[in-house]
This record gives sequence, C-alpha cells and structure tokens, in this order.
Amino acid sequence: MLRLHITSLTVFLLLCAASESTAQARHRHDGFWIGFGVGGGVNTSDNVEDGKRGGGALYVRLGGTLSQKWLLGGEISVWGRQEDTILGDNSVSLTRSNATFTAMFFPSNNGGFFLKGGIGGANVELQAGGVKVSEQGVGTTLGLGYDIRLGRNLYLTPNLDVLIQSFETSNETTTNSLLLLTIGLTWH
Repeated sequence: MLRLHITSLTVFLLLCAASESTAQARHRHDGFWIGFGVGGGVNTSDNVEDGKRGGGALYVRLGGTLSQKWLLGGEISVWGRQEDTILGDNSVSLTRSNATFTAMFFPSNNGGFFLKGGIGGANVELQAGGVKVSEQGVGTTLGLGYDIRLGRNLYLTPNLDVLIQSFETSNETTTNSLLLLTIGLTWH
C-alpha cells in the first residue's frame, strides 16, 4: 500500500512539473474532441451491500466545442470489481456506470484546468455464476481535471470525478456515490 502511495505521489509531481513546462503553450479547444482514460475508484456509500470497496475505473467521452471555455458532449464512466466467492468456484462481479450529457468549463482561455458536470442515466449490474441482475436509474457526474499539453492537439488528462446514482424501487429510493481517479488522453 505504501508503494502505491509513493508511486501515485511521484506521478502527480511529474505531472505538475510537466504542466509548468507547457504552461506557456496555449491550450487549444476546436471542433470535435474525444478522450478516454483508466484508473481506480471507491464506492463511498455505506447504505448498499457493496459499500466502501475499491475497484477499477474507465471513461470515454466525446463531443463538440462551443468556445475556448465551453465543451459539450457525452460521457460514459464505469467502475467495477470482481471477487471470488467463499467456495472459490464462481466469482461475483459488480459494475456501476453513468452515461451522461456533460458540460466542461475551462475558467481560463489559456489554462488546462476544467470543471465538469453531467446528468443522465445510471446502471448497476451484479453477476454471480450464470445469473445477471441489473437495475437502471438516474446518474449525475461532477468532476474536475487538468489538460496537460503533450502535442498540438493531444493532452494528458488526470481527472477526479464523483458519480452519484439514484435507483427507485417500488417502496424506496437508494442512492449511491463513487469517487473515481483516472488519467487519460484527450484530442481537441
């Protein structure tokens, strides 16, 4: 665990150093853009059977540019984990995802820092052996990130996102939240 923290800190410091060296270059947001990334996350809710557990995360997003400060598009964020059962014969996999219409706001015309928010659908899927159960609901994604310029239109993008999910059954509403830390590539 300590090794993971040291590696994460080293990567963060390298990214900060790289962003300082490219700070003079203007960030360019034109036309179509697409990005994807991978990382990890944790289910932060205690009120569900899979509370406070870690797993892998990934995202895909694409859209169009309204201005140098505003980008609109769609995003799919997925978190998942797999565990062996007590008997070891079957594994149990849990996947949570949000598919949202997303707006990204860059406060500075020349900077890479952005805030984002989106609303759309949420899905939770549990698979054990040959049985698969899924449920759909409402999903919201809130986050922030930084585009670190690697080339003319290519950016390295670390992200911190919160996925909020709401599922309604016949007699109650269940909410769930996930915290995701990912790093990806974005083309503007």
